[in-house]
Amino acid sequence: MNPAPPATLPALLAREMRLGERLLWTGQPDPRRAMVKPFAFYLFAVPWTAFSLAWETIAVHLAFTDAPALAGVVMTLFGLPFVVIGLAMMAAPFWAYRTATRTIYGVTDRRVVELVSARALKVRSVDAASIGPVTRLQRQGDHGTLTIETGSSRDSEGDRVTDKFVMESVPDVVRAETLVSRLREVTPA
Repeated sequence: MNPAPPATLPALLAREMRLGERLLWTGQPDPRRAMVKPFAFYLFAVPWTAFSLAWETIAVHLAFTDAPALAGVVMTLFGLPFVVIGLAMMAAPFWAYRTATRTIYGVTDRRVVELVSARALKVRSVDAASIGPVTRLQRQGDHGTLTIETGSSRDSEGDRVTDKFVMESVPDVVRAETLVSRLREVTPA
């Protein structure tokens, strides 16, 4: 499946509605705001990548000079993963921006839905009966993050972990919270 352009995201979300289900609210994350959290990687990624590239330069020079050394080849191979990790950390904010442009959230009269149209169409939803406490983190203006607790499970060490459905950097977060809370209240336990 080809990635859907942002203009078709509402149509894709509408197609995901169940029989008789009504869409009450939709919102897309603000791509610029989505870049903020991963941008903190830059404080670490720039020196990491610079050091890794310097290491690789020295290692390649040692491996391919007039008197090639086995140590240079080993150093080159050892340093490659560090370069890749550094470049990935530096790409993280741009990847978050791209993902945000391909994401749409929806609140219906039965559930909360997240749809991401990337290489494949990814749809996650939480039925009204699974909605637990809701937390709103509102920043300047009407944008914010809505965190919905959906249950709990145990991790590999046996510790209890709260399962969450997060709607990041959405517009009109107060309205989204109101609708989700109302959905939670009207659903029989």
